[in-house]
Amino acid sequence: MGNRHWPMFDLRLTTPDLQLRHLTEADLAALAAILPDDAEQDPSSTSFPGLDGDRNRGVVVHQDYWRARGGWRPESWGLSFGVFRDGELVGYQGLEGDDFARLRTVDSSSFLTDAARGQGLGKQMRAAVLALAFGALGARYAITSAWSDNHASLAVSRALGYVDNGVTTHRRGETVGEMVHMRLTREQWLTSGWGDRVAVEGVDECLTFFGLGSQQARDRQTRKADALAMLATPGVDVWVATASPTGAPHLVPVSLAWVDERAVIAVEGGSVTARNLTASGAARLAVGPTRDLVMIDATLEGTVDVGADGPLATAYVTQADWDPRLGSGYVFLVLRPVRVQAWREANEIAGRTLMRDGSWLV
Repeated sequence: MGNRHWPMFDLRLTTPDLQLRHLTEADLAALAAILPDDAEQDPSSTSFPGLDGDRNRGVVVHQDYWRARGGWRPESWGLSFGVFRDGELVGYQGLEGDDFARLRTVDSSSFLTDAARGQGLGKQMRAAVLALAFGALGARYAITSAWSDNHASLAVSRALGYVDNGVTTHRRGETVGEMVHMRLTREQWLTSGWGDRVAVEGVDECLTFFGLGSQQARDRQTRKADALAMLATPGVDVWVATASPTGAPHLVPVSLAWVDERAVIAVEGGSVTARNLTASGAARLAVGPTRDLVMIDATLEGTVDVGADGPLATAYVTQADWDPRLGSGYVFLVLRPVRVQAWREANEIAGRTLMRDGSWLV
């Protein structure tokens, strides 16, 4: 750990083209120098007589940075990332949470230099902080706002899955403008695939500063949302455990589709898994690594030839990474969950059951 007293300086968020690291005081002059003319600042900021516009805007950059560090509390915090491409500072990305422990909601702000715009970097830098927020920080929602004529910002939000969340009217200089508000849920983020494109480093030592602790247990609503997102992930695999009539165990990994709250797998009709399920009607399914596990006890609801049910086949192929209709002898096994459990660490063993007797408990 390079910064024992302020480990946020060690945060690194990496996308295919960018690295985001928390700004230090040594970066502020460079940040002020690249501040574009259209980057809006707090209109209530102090303007110092005798300084020209650029210097006053540079002063605000420094004051905002110091205010965020000095006012940091676990309940209300703000991260200030520099956006670097090939070592060059090309922008700024902020992430903040107010009453975060209760609301689990983050907001963001950003700018890019003129030369860095129009290249998809805005989506990458926003995705980087969302990966941090919805990952280690356990956020449930992300919100953002932009003037209705800020088409670039609104396009970035929509590309990442945000949906419209109302419009309000505000004073804008000497005129009036419309502010468009948008929101992204945890479920929408987890199924978007963007999180897989971001590497987050250095967060474990920071969690105490967010009031989380290193092994913060998720509430049951968050666990359910995470479990459903995992089950609906494109290309996800599932371990399927069955037993023969004589009790011989059988375990096999297969592709999974989550369709209308049913687990659907495709296997050869004469396979051990198909024979065992036909005989016993029961299976146990496991999805995810051992420290982020979804366990399902399920019963066989139906066996369907892969060519006999077009909508089911389409749903399966859309999520799975192969099409069993291209082979021969395959069937879909439709499994109805009767118990669903989800946990990561030992502190999530309590409350791990999210469904019992086929009914959600949360």
